[in-house]
Amino acid sequence: IPVSHSSFQPFFEKGKMEIVNYFATKCDFILKEANAQADRKEFDEALASLLSIPTVCEDCYYKAQDLSIAIYKRKIENDCQINISHAKAEIAANKWNEALSYLAGYTPDIECYAEVAGLITQIQDHRCAEALAHAQSAWAKRNAVEAAKWLGEIPTDSKCHSEAQILQKSIANSLDEKARREW
Repeated sequence: IPVSHSSFQPFFEKGKMEIVNYFATKCDFILKEANAQADRKEFDEALASLLSIPTVCEDCYYKAQDLSIAIYKRKIENDCQINISHAKAEIAANKWNEALSYLAGYTPDIECYAEVAGLITQIQDHRCAEALAHAQSAWAKRNAVEAAKWLGEIPTDSKCHSEAQILQKSIANSLDEKARREW
């Protein structure tokens, strides 16, 4: 039976009206339930129910869109706090790269960004200090090539860059001309 047959049209129209009526009468309940789900940290379920409201139910649809944005922001903030906790645990276990992986992707428009940025700085400072220590150790053994490798790991905007420059100049000054060119 072709669905475009005229005898189906009243059935479809009635079904459409029932859907619109359902969302019109249950809108406040749906919105309240989505808020309750978000309070229970069931963010995906809350968003799914809000995003299931059809556009033909204009008033409810727009209210659901506004609420879904607010719930999504809560979800991102919650995920951020969880990832900060994981990153701190990895730092405590001296797993700096793993810690950094939990902090990737967060932007300044998120409330927890200041804490994320602080942890990233802590990780960068640790990496800088570690690279500087390796460079100093290599130079103590008079291995200029190894020292240069580690000095190259230190970013110019790191907190130990000035100390790395002093070591670099010290190494360069103590090498003869040929060794300096090679270095």
